[in-house]
Amino acid sequence: MAEPVSTVVSGEWKSLFQSNPKLQAFAVCKDGSIVWQTSNWDLVSEAQNLAQAPETAAPFVYANKIKYSRTASSQESYIGTSGGNKGHFLMAFVQGKTWVMASAAVDSIPELAIIDLSRTAVRLIDKV
Repeated sequence: MAEPVSTVVSGEWKSLFQSNPKLQAFAVCKDGSIVWQTSNWDLVSEAQNLAQAPETAAPFVYANKIKYSRTASSQESYIGTSGGNKGHFLMAFVQGKTWVMASAAVDSIPELAIIDLSRTAVRLIDKV
């Protein structure tokens, strides 16, 4: 019997945070809806727009009511940086219409943090 999605995602979040503690919040978005998020983040009302950001190369997004301007994006990822020292917003493609999202500390290097997030996304293929 397969583990429940929440158990699998929670385990991946713990592993991700242990390897990169500058990642401060985490969520999984599937079909434009948040299916799991850390308790310190609320992306429910913004999920639909966030899910489209990589495809449209959105110049900015709102995540947890913070505005992040795009610094890099592709069909598989999105990196945004806030103007007010609120850190970085990261997205990595899992599969289909599923994405993992993370908030990174202002002193993190988002181009490196996205690599960690992408590894987590790969581990979640066929699990969420």
